[in-house]
Amino acid sequence: ADLRSQSKNFIKWCLVRMENYLQDITDPNSTYSYMDSFKSFQIEHIIPYNFYRNLPEDEQESYKDKINNIGNLTLLEKSLNARLQDEDYTQKREIYAESKSFLTKSMHSHINDGNSLYVTMYSNLNIYEEFDDVQIKNRNRLLTSILLKAVFS
Repeated sequence: ADLRSQSKNFIKWCLVRMENYLQDITDPNSTYSYMDSFKSFQIEHIIPYNFYRNLPEDEQESYKDKINNIGNLTLLEKSLNARLQDEDYTQKREIYAESKSFLTKSMHSHINDGNSLYVTMYSNLNIYEEFDDVQIKNRNRLLTSILLKAVFS
């Protein structure tokens, strides 16, 4: 994901579209849409963006590729994102639990309120105790699968 250009809006649209798909699984009759609050979310880098500056120059490009992979991106409310800065994943994960974003909240824990629709929706997502290169690749595959369902269902 090239987040330095207009594709940033496309990436954000993809993430919001996945949110809508997951929302539809839980409440297909809802009149609320995450698309309505497109501006209230920001793209969050799970593995911090600015850490690349501390790396040797020959490692910076591969790090940028990793951190801009859609598997390393999620949606987060502006107020929560402001609290994170460049914290490590362990600290971010606690704040992710407060998010309204299914994609983000699910990284911390699943909602189990007895509603079978929520159970179905969260069965599509993974909890991540740790987050590194392997999880980025796995989450990339997961999000791509969800996006395809969201767009073509």
